[in-house]
Amino acid sequence: MNKTLYSVTVRGIGCLLALTLATACSHDFLDRTPPGSYTFANFWETPEQIEQAIIPGYASLRGLHSGAIWQLGEYRSDNTTFTQNLNDNGAASLWDDDIFVSGANVGGSGSVWNASYGAISDMNLVLANIDEVPFADSEEGLREQYRAEARFIRGFHYYLLALNFGDAPLTLEPVLTEDAALALDRDPVDELYAQAIIPDLAFAIETLPELWTGSDVGRATAGAARMVLAKAHFARRDYAAALPLLNEIVESGTYRLLGDFRSVFAPDNSNNDEIIFAGQFDAGAGQGSAFFFSWLPLNSGADVSEGTIVAGVRAGINRPTRDLWDAYEDDDPRRGATIGVYVPRGDTIFYPRKYIFPPIDGGSFGFARSPWPC
Repeated sequence: MNKTLYSVTVRGIGCLLALTLATACSHDFLDRTPPGSYTFANFWETPEQIEQAIIPGYASLRGLHSGAIWQLGEYRSDNTTFTQNLNDNGAASLWDDDIFVSGANVGGSGSVWNASYGAISDMNLVLANIDEVPFADSEEGLREQYRAEARFIRGFHYYLLALNFGDAPLTLEPVLTEDAALALDRDPVDELYAQAIIPDLAFAIETLPELWTGSDVGRATAGAARMVLAKAHFARRDYAAALPLLNEIVESGTYRLLGDFRSVFAPDNSNNDEIIFAGQFDAGAGQGSAFFFSWLPLNSGADVSEGTIVAGVRAGINRPTRDLWDAYEDDDPRRGATIGVYVPRGDTIFYPRKYIFPPIDGGSFGFARSPWPC
């Protein structure tokens, strides 16, 4: 049997054209919220959305650790340097970090500044909206937990800014326009401490738990907040303020020194008892921590990785100096765990060994965590 599935006639075309013109005269169909998308008007409505808004703050810390933190930290000290490769001009910004050249386009400096203010902006939005979100009476503790996590992340980033730049713009409320952002000026570093670093981290200490388990491992804890605040006090040489915080960490019983120093950084020993706070990585989700590949000795091939990873043109970065090697006692087990020795053609080349556990398979590399240097 034949069936007419559709029919178009001149009369039908006229009707369709009239309908189209009538619809085109109305703009109501343009005034729609995109389905599946959030806006300022419909985002801050549930506790789940508050948690979703906090997650990028943790991601910002993870990204900084595998890049800018070591570039502006150990790398700028007398402890490490780089092997200059004239065939890799793309590494010029890394070389600039080592010799204290700073600027918006220099790798470490620009990364810390941009990532920190991005995270601070995100956390300011959370803190400005969290009290407008309805929580069940039984979940008011969860509201305070989220508030403390947001303040921990904000305080941590202000600590990084104070440590690396001194005076910096202080924003504790959302900055929503370009004009408002451009009008910001640098505030004294003492104000960063008084209004953000100390009160934010103190609130986190009072509010957050000492320990997380299961899928919550990696969230900020009271111990992590104590450690960051202690480091902030150390940066200003206020040892009297730092000491009680450090004693509380030791006396909490939550952490302990492992018997084997090298095992602290082993990929199969993630989030062990010596780790106070760590950025969480999931190699299965494409988050493998490959930053240390640039720490392999230049022109070493696969000698050090003992696997499929070959030292590329960017290798030779963050190379330990002879002074650092000599600073260890000969029988100090931390030296061999921290510094590797590569001896090609009679030369002695030091390289960072901390995160390198051969054989390294390029198809499955990645750590479950990378500890913050605290």
